[in-house]
Formats: sequence, C-alpha cells, structure tokens
Amino acid sequence: MAKYMKNEVLDIIDHDEYDVPSKITETEAIIYDWIVHHYGKGEAENPSWNISELAMFLEDMKELMHNTKTKYKQTNTVMYRL
Repeated sequence: MAKYMKNEVLDIIDHDEYDVPSKITETEAIIYDWIVHHYGKGEAENPSWNISELAMFLEDMKELMHNTKTKYKQTNTVMYRL
C-alpha cells in the first residue's frame, strides 16, 4: 500500500502557475527530489513524462510483488542511445 505524506511547501509559490498537491506518495517525493538534484528544478516542474504516474506505477508494482510473493520479470531490454 502506498505511503502518503503531506506535501511540504518549502518555496514561495504562485498558485496561478503551479499545481501543488496537498498529499503525495513518499515515492513521488523521492523521484521529484532526485530529478531536481540531477537535472534541475525546471525539469522537475515541467517534465516530458508524468512523475505522479511513474510513482503510482512503482507503488502498485511493489504492492503486487509483495502480495503475490513474486519477483519482477523484465519485459524490455534496457538500452541507451549513444
């Protein structure tokens, strides 16, 4: 089951420009902080993919694997373009 936490407001925010959820999963906070640390706040604020959806996918997968006592089975080759 996903562990939710209160979204701490640590910055001055223009609410006309940003959606600031009041509750987030711990996984979403970890992913967001990692992106800010490695790629900058701009990438975290406006990513080309959905951080919330990735966090929920990871939470669902962890819960499914825990409940079924299974290990993750890779379905795609991990590769990166040079």
